[in-house]
Amino acid sequence: MFAESTRARTPAASAPYSKQPVDWFEMGESWSPRLEISAGGLRQMEALGQSGEYYALLITANELKWRHEAMIELGASWEWPEYQPHISIQIRGDIDLSKVEPYQGKIVLGPEIFEEVREAETELTGREQRTSGAVTVHR
Repeated sequence: MFAESTRARTPAASAPYSKQPVDWFEMGESWSPRLEISAGGLRQMEALGQSGEYYALLITANELKWRHEAMIELGASWEWPEYQPHISIQIRGDIDLSKVEPYQGKIVLGPEIFEEVREAETELTGREQRTSGAVTVHR
């Protein structure tokens, strides 16, 4: 259903995506390097992002909410009114999400991976620049 060319690099649960530079070491580490979310529960497909370009599976995961809140308290930023745990699946594409059945099986998330935020540099160069110290943390 999801196109190979527009699929996210790797489906990822992000918490947080901070454009505010932070000391990665001060963010500490998650309570567990592996997070298992039982099958079932509330799940929904939704388009996220400023223009709905990120197709995501919304999930319930208190551990992700708590980790997100802890990082915000330590200085990370969050540009949205609230945080909803989710797994980004695809970027852009022509899919009617109302026809997609949300995955109901067990979900296993691996360790946190810290990466610098990538933002568009200019329309002229077509290159991305990395914002040093700004972080996206995903599992």
